[in-house]
Amino acid sequence: MHATPQGTDADIDGRRAWLRLIVCMLLGTVGSVGMWSIVVVLPAVQAEFGVSRGAASLPYTLTMLGFAAGNVLLGRIMDRMGVIPPLLAGIVCLAAGYALAAAVGSVIPFAILQGVIGFGAAATFSPLIADLSHWFRRRRGIAVAAAATGNYVAGAFWPLAMQLTLPAYGWRATYLAIGAICLLLGLYALNQLPLDYAGIALIVLGLTLMAVEAFTPTFGVAGFGGLVAFIFGAAMLVDSENPDFQISWWTIAGTAIASAAVLILLLGYTLRAMRRPVATGAEEFAGAEARVLEWAHGEGYVHIHGERWHARGPEELAPHSTVRVEKLDGLTLLVR
Repeated sequence: MHATPQGTDADIDGRRAWLRLIVCMLLGTVGSVGMWSIVVVLPAVQAEFGVSRGAASLPYTLTMLGFAAGNVLLGRIMDRMGVIPPLLAGIVCLAAGYALAAAVGSVIPFAILQGVIGFGAAATFSPLIADLSHWFRRRRGIAVAAAATGNYVAGAFWPLAMQLTLPAYGWRATYLAIGAICLLLGLYALNQLPLDYAGIALIVLGLTLMAVEAFTPTFGVAGFGGLVAFIFGAAMLVDSENPDFQISWWTIAGTAIASAAVLILLLGYTLRAMRRPVATGAEEFAGAEARVLEWAHGEGYVHIHGERWHARGPEELAPHSTVRVEKLDGLTLLVR
């Protein structure tokens, strides 16, 4: 695809116009995964994060808000700069959004990244349709309608395709795969661009390092190294002096700031988790309160953490009194 909004008179309603329509439908089908993937993974996300149904619906809400905002803002960019800049911005947002969403550990940063994904998905809807309308006169209506169907084909295709990885590998691996697919197929559909493969490699390296930071925390080293690689890769992605082909620095800065914010959140969660007392094994009982259920001759049963445990302690304890656990001795709690 080219940055110019329309071709010559011979191209209008011609072969190039119909080829452009096919590319628009392909991009719409690939990019609109951002609207449908959250619906498929939502039950697994809710179960993993342990949140209520209302809280679990926040990622979907931000996805739709991001999609709405993206249609307006990217449509405005398309009017001023042509269709290529918003498409490249959409590809970057989808790839980065999915890669980072696969790495978060709570519902709030996940929801924020879903907003980024929704924003990226918008690039494959209204900007494409607006651009395509310049290439048809006699069959403009059917061409625009066909381009819009990519969004709905995605709704039929992606939920089925995600079942290839979701049951066996989980939603995180599925999200990483979707991000890679969006990046590769999006760039392939735009293969007439003068792409710098070093820039592509740096973007892939950056997204990989940011994902590594979440799965194996390195206290920000891998994460911020990945962020730097991502910024340089995005700046180098299009090897052309033509400003119509360049990715806006505002787009690069916005994506980088959002990525940095998520990395800071992840680092904060990691540090807080390290400071928390151990919540599993024998250590979880030390210092915890329990309620006496039965007691006689210095031993009995107590209720702690929703379970009934055998305990030993002072003889004067009575049922319904509160005790504090000193330690776990085998399968018996020592209380005082």
